[in-house]
Parts: sequence; C-alpha cells; structure tokens
Amino acid sequence: MSIEDSMEPDFHPSKFPDERPGPEGGRRHTNRLARTRTLVEAALRCFLTSGLDAVTIDDVTKEASVAKGSFYRYFDNKEDLIATLFRPTAEAVETAMTRASESLESAADEPALEAAYALLATDLAQVLFSNEDAVRLFLQERHGPATVGRAPIRALDERVLALALRITQAGRRSGLLRPVDPEVSASAVVGAVMQLLWVQLVKAPPSDPISRARELIGIVLHGVRA
Repeated sequence: MSIEDSMEPDFHPSKFPDERPGPEGGRRHTNRLARTRTLVEAALRCFLTSGLDAVTIDDVTKEASVAKGSFYRYFDNKEDLIATLFRPTAEAVETAMTRASESLESAADEPALEAAYALLATDLAQVLFSNEDAVRLFLQERHGPATVGRAPIRALDERVLALALRITQAGRRSGLLRPVDPEVSASAVVGAVMQLLWVQLVKAPPSDPISRARELIGIVLHGVRA
C-alpha cells in the first residue's frame, strides 16, 4: 500500500455473503463498499459527538439511515465496526513510518537525515489529511478505559511507538543520531507529536499550525542528531 493509495482510504466489510458475493469491482462489490463506508462514516460522527462507549449500533444505523438488520450483513458487532474504521489509518501510518526507517538505514550524512525526517513529516501529513476524523477519534479515546472496543486504538498506539523506536534505532545505526536510549528518544518524540495533534485537532487549533509543525520538526532534529 503506497502513501498515495492512503489518500483515499477504502473501508472493507469484515463479512461477505457466502452466496453471490459478486466479483471485485462489480456492482454488488461496489454497493457493499459504499454501504460499509456509509456505516463507518456515520459511526465516526456518533463516536466523535458522544464517545466510543456511549454509542450503540442503533445510534449508528439511525445516523446512517440503514436498517439495523443490514448492519449485521457487514459487521459482527460494534467492536468489528471500530476495527474497520481504524484499519486504513493504521495501514497508512505503518507505510509512512516504515518508509522513514528504511530511509534512515541508508542515510550517510546530515542532509540525508533531514530528508528522511522531512519525508516522514510529509507522509504523516497526508495520512492526517485523508483520515482526519479517525485521527481525532484516536486522540479523543486513546486514554479511555481498556475496553474491547478500544483494542484497535490501543493496538495503533502501541504500533506507533514501536515504529518510532525502529526509526530511532535505524538512525542510531547510521551514526547520525545521539547515543540516547532509543526508547526514551522515541517516546519523547511520539509524545510531542501526539500533544501537537491534540491541540490542533481536538482542543483549540492554533492560528498557524504549519509553523507549529515546522518548529516541532526543528526541535526533534536538534535534539536527536549526533
């Protein structure tokens, strides 16, 4: 999956009919994707307004103007719906951060180091712009109770930290990053990015988010480079 592909995420249902599922790209398949997107987008609106725990399947189907029975043609339960909601974001983040670590593995000088982090910032910005509501919901719910429904959120949170650690370790191997404990460095950077995103998307958006982002990149590079 490329970053360009992640600009228009598709939501795929977890359930397919045993009979007459229709070929991929056919009318039935296209209608199934459209109905899945309708349910996911309705769920997003409900979750952002009322919170993950308070929203029921009845709320989602009412918001989507879909019969409740139709919901179960696409998902087993609310947890299944939440997993589908976050899957495109998780896949796009995985692609962006893996590409950054691979760039750092081959970086030989400071310009290459800066280019790798600039690439990561650009890729993650594209992920954010194409999955903004999902990212907002992630930030809103990531510190909530460890319920079954939050499993995809907890998994994404843990994966982001693991990928950040991988990026830091790649930079350390290249000799371009300071000899700081990689877990400390990765946790500090992820924490700063999460806080900036929280301010931008949930709390009170700053008047100049681009400058904020550039300042954060500068601070990260100043702190981690050798």
